[in-house]
Amino acid sequence: MSGQLADEKAIGRILRQSIAILVLVLAGFIAVLGVVSWFGTLHWTIELLSHFRAYYFLFGVLLSLAVWALGFRGPAAIVGLVGLINGVAAWPYIAPPQGFIQDNPPPAIRVLWANLHNWGTDLPALRELIEWEKPDIAIVTELAATHEATFRQLRAVLPYQTTTAHSGPLDLMLLSKSEPEFAHFDLASGGNAPLLVSRICPPGKACLTVIALHTSRPFPHAGGARDRQLDNAAAVARRHVELGERVVLIGDLNVTPFSPVFDRLLARSGLQDSTVMWSENPRGPLATWWIGNTGIGLPLDHALLGPGVRVSERRLGTSIGSDHVPLVLDLRVDP
Repeated sequence: MSGQLADEKAIGRILRQSIAILVLVLAGFIAVLGVVSWFGTLHWTIELLSHFRAYYFLFGVLLSLAVWALGFRGPAAIVGLVGLINGVAAWPYIAPPQGFIQDNPPPAIRVLWANLHNWGTDLPALRELIEWEKPDIAIVTELAATHEATFRQLRAVLPYQTTTAHSGPLDLMLLSKSEPEFAHFDLASGGNAPLLVSRICPPGKACLTVIALHTSRPFPHAGGARDRQLDNAAAVARRHVELGERVVLIGDLNVTPFSPVFDRLLARSGLQDSTVMWSENPRGPLATWWIGNTGIGLPLDHALLGPGVRVSERRLGTSIGSDHVPLVLDLRVDP
């Protein structure tokens, strides 16, 4: 009996040691990723790691507590420190933005962005979304021939509709309540990703220059196309800002706010990220794209605003069967 008890204790000790080692290795792995992710300018693979900064914070803090409880005080402190550093950088995109109240604000312009995921779109849900939200302006991407009938039905809500002359997953379509002053598609950056540039003046509201883009994915076969497309969008946006226009750059940019590529986009465009701007109805930042059923989501869809454009409300729309969730913004635009 005593021998059996000793064996059970030995087995329990081995299990505890194995769990402790596993937790320690996992914590170390997360900490290493958290450190390496800060060097995203060196290579596209490292830049991909930067997108998960909020998760390095979450998992790093949890694992550091677990490592501390197991008695590894030094490793716990290192893992926790790395997690907190990532948390400080990610915090503006974790906490809700500040709220504000504006006296006599101009009427809001509602803008809707949606990645339709080609043939995967739930067409009744798409129609219901637009009929419910009643946006002044809607931009959609990843179009398919199956969408045409639904768009025709939506002319009662958004009568002015335009598409590119090209056919591809990065194409865009503009729908609006009022006819744009102009709308054209710029292919200067290549990669079959047209940049929509349009100026729309909804009745009784200020004019808004809408720039929209669905970039290429940042993988080796793309040859840096995404970054060229973002640089071109930034240059176009800055030109319109310098002309004194009210500008919004919106789209599936295939980048998160934690990437150095995103920082460069903001710096070159002169725009601000609507996610962290003060809002009349502040909401916590949310992911717009999810990695399967992992529970891990990333904010890949963005709205960047120029001077004279403020956020009344920024939120997610209802699901339309896509791997992306629609983005809905109510914007206050100065004359």
